[in-house]
Amino acid sequence: MIGPGRADEAAALARGTGAGVRVWADPAGRNLDALGCTRVLGPLRRSGTVLVDREGVVRFAVQTPNPNGALPWPALRRALAALRPGASPA
Repeated sequence: MIGPGRADEAAALARGTGAGVRVWADPAGRNLDALGCTRVLGPLRRSGTVLVDREGVVRFAVQTPNPNGALPWPALRRALAALRPGASPA
């Protein structure tokens, strides 16, 4: 996953997944820009979450102008669970 902000914020997001997920910080927003979470007004950008599996396939993505909607935990946890070994395909 890629999270906006500093490394400590990315670490907090990783802990929040409860699944040992790697989260990379993107303080300049370059990766988020490439994924479509572009700036909309000055320093403000669209928020989002992108989950990519080990093969590079996007397994979950959400974008929103509202930062409070950028981490839909129930849906994100379901997507993470589907990536675990032995999980049945969705």
